[in-house]
Amino acid sequence: MIYAYSEVEKILEQLEQLVERESKLDCMDMTINDSHLDDIKYLIIPVLESIVAEPDDNIYDEPPITMNEMHNAAYEQHLKMHS
Repeated sequence: MIYAYSEVEKILEQLEQLVERESKLDCMDMTINDSHLDDIKYLIIPVLESIVAEPDDNIYDEPPITMNEMHNAAYEQHLKMHS
């Protein structure tokens, strides 16, 4: 069985190498249209990077306080101030 994410990583690496190689060339020597190179660099590569990126542990952490807890605390404070 082939692991699909490893294939995506290989494609990403190849595209990054292509962009690096073509960016060093004079515009008359490039083997890909400049606008297509920009599409690869600024559109395709970022999408592929997001696909193969390791999940950030911080995005799954519980927030320090939920909206419900915040409203309950504010309501309790309100009651204390007016009693």
